Amino acid sequence: MKRILIVLLIIGFTKLANAQQNTFASNINRLNTAKTTEDFQKSFDGFSVLVKNNREAYYFSALSLFKKNQVLILQNKLSPSEDDINLAGKNVNASFVKNNNNIEPTLLLGFLHLQRMLANPEKYGNQSQKVIQDCISKVEKLDANNPRLALLKAEYAYLAPTQFGGNKENGIALLKESLKKFDQTTTNSNINWGKTDAEILLNK
Repeated sequence: MKRILIVLLIIGFTKLANAQQNTFASNINRLNTAKTTEDFQKSFDGFSVLVKNNREAYYFSALSLFKKNQVLILQNKLSPSEDDINLAGKNVNASFVKNNNNIEPTLLLGFLHLQRMLANPEKYGNQSQKVIQDCISKVEKLDANNPRLALLKAEYAYLAPTQFGGNKENGIALLKESLKKFDQTTTNSNINWGKTDAEILLNK
């Protein structure tokens, strides 16, 4: 009887794991095809269901909110309300893995602090500038050719207020350099975003 119960439990856990993997994959696809704030909100909602069982889901839930706010920034509609940015920051911090280099969460944290700076430069400018610089410095030592590192530098130059080192002309040049990095990089990872962001800013 005990053997039967064990077998049934194994089968149940296997089915649950497969279902979660399928759900995760479908959410990745939804995120990759999202274009509007509503699309990215649905992506966030989808990953939020999975965070208890998948640390990677924390990263993608944070990325969904980041991309949602990115749409607003490009439309010059980013609200001073920082709720989404704060929640995304909380989730990306939860995605950090102990004894891991955490390159991609570190970069996303830098992007989120750029959004925080843009939402309220007087309140968060100095603090966010330091966090962004720390994130860039850390990743430069671990993965200097990461295309999202190049994109973070480019977006900072392009979008940051001048009092915090922003320089749109320099940002345009760095965006072009980041595109070269994306073209030179191949990956099998689910984390492959960023090229479209650079293209949108260059065509703005």
